[in-house]
Amino acid sequence: MKVPQSKLAHYGKWQRLATQYQELKRESDISGEIGQPRLVDDPANVNDIDLWNVILNFRYRQDGYRGMSAVLQALRARKVLWEVRGPSAAAFWGTILNEAVLHEDALLSVWEYAEWLYEAHGVRWPKLHETVLTSFISRKVPKEAIQWHIRLSPNYGLDATTFGQLLQRFVSDPDPGVQEILWGLYQTSKHHQLYDSIVPKLYSEGHLSLARTWRFRLTVYGDHPESFAARPFLRFMAGYFPRVTMDSREALAAGVREGVSEDADKLAQLEGVGGYRQLINRIHGRTFGIKEKTYNDTLGARWFASSWISVDLALDVVRFLGLDRIGPLSLQSIALREGHPDRILERLDQLEVSGISIGDSSYAKAIRHFATMDDHETLMDLLHSDLHPDVFEDPAMQNEILKLAMRSGNWKPYRLVLSVKLAVSLDALALESNRLAVASLTTGDKQTTIRMLEDMHRRGVQILPSTSDAISMHIITSLAPHKRVDRAELGHYVALCRLVMATRFPLATEALKTLLLNLGRGGRLEELERVSLEILQRYSAVRNSTRPTLNIHRLDVPDLLNEEQIYSSFQLIPRELNLRHDLHPIQRIFERDLQHNIIHWSFTARHVSQQLPNSAKKPREPVDFSFARGIRLLALLRDNGVVFDIDDVKQLRRVVELNLATLLSNSQGKPSEAPRWISQLGVEQAKALCDEAWGKELLPPVRKLQEHVEAVGEKTRARLAVSGNRMTRNRTQLDPRIRIMKTVGPTWSLEAHLKKR
Repeated sequence: MKVPQSKLAHYGKWQRLATQYQELKRESDISGEIGQPRLVDDPANVNDIDLWNVILNFRYRQDGYRGMSAVLQALRARKVLWEVRGPSAAAFWGTILNEAVLHEDALLSVWEYAEWLYEAHGVRWPKLHETVLTSFISRKVPKEAIQWHIRLSPNYGLDATTFGQLLQRFVSDPDPGVQEILWGLYQTSKHHQLYDSIVPKLYSEGHLSLARTWRFRLTVYGDHPESFAARPFLRFMAGYFPRVTMDSREALAAGVREGVSEDADKLAQLEGVGGYRQLINRIHGRTFGIKEKTYNDTLGARWFASSWISVDLALDVVRFLGLDRIGPLSLQSIALREGHPDRILERLDQLEVSGISIGDSSYAKAIRHFATMDDHETLMDLLHSDLHPDVFEDPAMQNEILKLAMRSGNWKPYRLVLSVKLAVSLDALALESNRLAVASLTTGDKQTTIRMLEDMHRRGVQILPSTSDAISMHIITSLAPHKRVDRAELGHYVALCRLVMATRFPLATEALKTLLLNLGRGGRLEELERVSLEILQRYSAVRNSTRPTLNIHRLDVPDLLNEEQIYSSFQLIPRELNLRHDLHPIQRIFERDLQHNIIHWSFTARHVSQQLPNSAKKPREPVDFSFARGIRLLALLRDNGVVFDIDDVKQLRRVVELNLATLLSNSQGKPSEAPRWISQLGVEQAKALCDEAWGKELLPPVRKLQEHVEAVGEKTRARLAVSGNRMTRNRTQLDPRIRIMKTVGPTWSLEAHLKKR
């Protein structure tokens, strides 16, 4: 078996031995049973890590776990090797440990030898604790993970940095087994200053539930924010979960000072938590020599690449320095930290809505284009390329690279240069498309606007947040209650809505509610149903995606989040925000008034002349339920996230009862004005249809419902009678002949009266 070249570097002066199979086979037989000494038995070689490395790799290649175990047992018998430094040592001890962690007996042998290393020579088996915990966490074995953590901690305890990095590596995994292990490790560890490294990471990756869980756990153990890394999370919590109590450190980090005592405020400022702008300027200046109001792209790139600080805090630094632009190197650092096109797009969105430009460099345009098109391979080639971003601004340099690539046959830089050229042109086309779409919208050219957006959708060109914001404001203004909108115009706004909702930047909820109200009032129930379900599916799809955040229009977030005026048109919140949260766009759109209107429109629309659904065909869609189609639509919304609490259902039941009773009583009182099948419809059949549309019992028992229908009928007839009498009185007041007839009786005549006179 040929030895890989990468292994030979770890063999030092024993590289020749590694290539001599028979000799190496004999030297690797170190079980001790054969009397003839081996090289490792020579006192000059007993602590030679390179020689031991040769033997271990040969035995491991030959026999796998058994070969590794034989070497480990030989070490335990001899206790002669204690070299733990250098690449050869890392490879040797790592090979044994990576295999031993999968076998309990072998791991115990490793621990025994590791204890000897520490006691006899004061050295530690490299990465013993970290590797063991990593293995147990990956395999989701809680009991063994905690046991070995406690067992190894006295002599092999992890330092604060390594322990924090270990938790950060796995904390985003929602698996209950993994979370149980991590929480157990934290509880049994002495390192309890992890708030700023765990909570912001979870929040920035969209794991809202985990961020809230860990925030609660950490504060119980006195683990509080010591910087502003968690500021975005804490401000989100203050806005969306105002009932959650924050301690003084959290409130100050969030910029929410209500309830914080003056003493706590002063203490926090003395300890470095107060004075957000000053703290950030101090950190930035001390670390990289960047003075306030100045920015250097090379130094900024180092800042964004620093793993000890979150990207969110790094962006806050840029913003609080008063800067409105970052350079290509800084953008490269951000993109490398995020890694995936979706995550990079999220950061680009965040930069744009924060008012921070990525500039007009070809490099930045290419990153934006490749991320938008989900071209992961080309994007990674660009980010990891050794070509400086300035190269893509220099046509002469690019031509030289293309010529060199053709001569050498190295086509990777050749393809990259051409890909960036194409990306720059397509990115420019995307920006121009957005500009033209907004221009056509402003001038009222409806057909051009739709054509532009359809073309952008077809070519995968995303609309900008400013474009979506302009469309939202246009719909709200154009469909205002005092405006009269004809059928063709309303169809235009429906098309506009559907095109925008398919993008990363949805319409403001006010625009969507205004559109749905106009559709309902116009009796266009099929479009109302289709648009409603598409809105719901859009938000459900985002929640179930891998994207960490959700773009929310600035009009739809709590006022607290708009106080700092960070975002011009949209804000980013975790996509994991429950659809049932009161402030989620879904709940803001389908609020109680709209729900009741949907019921009323379905009972009063012209389509009630349709027959009841065929019993042989089980109804599925709202249109299949005749006058109960509104109930069916609300049921579909309920099943997919729209909240209907007990009070909501009670009020909904009353609205349905009233509309149903009105429908039935009108058909019975004035059959000439109602379809024949309505006048023949019984209360029991109507209740069954409404209950079926709701998916479970909605209306009260038939007898009680019948009484309600009759009561409404009586009130309706009484109201009609009163109305008729009022009309008669009005006519009497207007016509003197009728007034006289009422006075003298029916035998009186005008002719006789005139003769008497």
